[in-house]
Amino acid sequence: MRILVLANADLYRPRGGSQLYCYNRWRRVARNHRLTLLLTDTVPHEPDPAFDPPDTWCEKVYTVPDRPASFWLRLERKIRRSMPWRSSQMGQWHNREAKFLAHRLLREEQFDLLHVEGFSMWWLLPRRLGLPVSHTATDIVSRFAENNPQPGDPWLKNFFAARRHAQLRRMEPPTWQRANLITTITTVERDWIAKEAPGVPVVVIPNGIDREYFAPSYEAPAQPPELCFTGIMLYRPNIDAMLYFCHEVLPLIRAEVPDVRLNIVGREPSPEVLRLADIPGVTVTGSVPDVRPYLRRASVVVAPVRLGAGMRGKHLEAMAMRKPVVATTFCVEGTACTHGKDILLGDDPKSFAEHTLRLLRDRSYANTIAQAGMELVHREYDWDINAARMEEHLIQCVADYRSRRP
Repeated sequence: MRILVLANADLYRPRGGSQLYCYNRWRRVARNHRLTLLLTDTVPHEPDPAFDPPDTWCEKVYTVPDRPASFWLRLERKIRRSMPWRSSQMGQWHNREAKFLAHRLLREEQFDLLHVEGFSMWWLLPRRLGLPVSHTATDIVSRFAENNPQPGDPWLKNFFAARRHAQLRRMEPPTWQRANLITTITTVERDWIAKEAPGVPVVVIPNGIDREYFAPSYEAPAQPPELCFTGIMLYRPNIDAMLYFCHEVLPLIRAEVPDVRLNIVGREPSPEVLRLADIPGVTVTGSVPDVRPYLRRASVVVAPVRLGAGMRGKHLEAMAMRKPVVATTFCVEGTACTHGKDILLGDDPKSFAEHTLRLLRDRSYANTIAQAGMELVHREYDWDINAARMEEHLIQCVADYRSRRP
């Protein structure tokens, strides 16, 4: 098949959950199909050497930089993006270069399938398409905390958040109705969409792990013991996770294990995260070429995530490397993880600290949890298996569409 994929992702330097999710699926689907990628907010310079550039596995790749060529277009986008009552998820509405390019490709090229990666990319498309459309709802953006009022926030901030939430709740479901197939990351998103857009086929393609890259580690952890958290540290759920952990959980752990250290590993740390390095024993690394050495050194990997949407992958990476993980129930939402078998879950500071301390003190128990976690990831979250499942659904989507045409 010839497939046109629209994605708001830099697949030359994929970082974070949604970009890696996009990269790993399509690189494998491209082995058997001819792909054309239209990537927005991307400048393909200096690709990450750890990843195969899209040019090497796609038939064609078109990139549209985030910075428009015209001064007036740049000014327009800046003004529109500064409006607090409009969600950032609607930014592609104003990427005119990407919109014109998408229309031209659909008009001049012959594709068997169009795939829309994420809610914001729908606004690049004409109303009439004339070919089957699949869609990946990476997140249900109207569920995302950025757009929802939060307890304790100032009334004006909550007012604008309520406006964004209502706007997305009104506009997101109609995009689902345009799709012939929707893929989600977890059963939570699948059930939500099935309720809001009945009759549209929805299947779950979970996040995955590159088993060769995140190979199991059998090294002894560092001494004194180290905890590790990984993620993009400009991302609000990760900021919240580390502020919560350092201020409410870490002191409880330190009361029992005073020399424990914490590594916060991830690019673009926010000012709040940088200030956490003032706490003795806490290291904020910023961008690193490879997170695996930090994971190998860790006695326990922590994932106290409380905000966000979609499926988190940080705990799966650690589990693939045979590391014991303590996480929140929210963090593992939609995955097959089981508390006490392959992961430990704590939703308040006391229980999170107690689980972490048990893994630090009892290496035999920690190894049992780590081994079970690794086996779960290898069984349920292998990218080759998940991408093959997606490919089957895409082929069926095209076949169903053609069978219904007169």
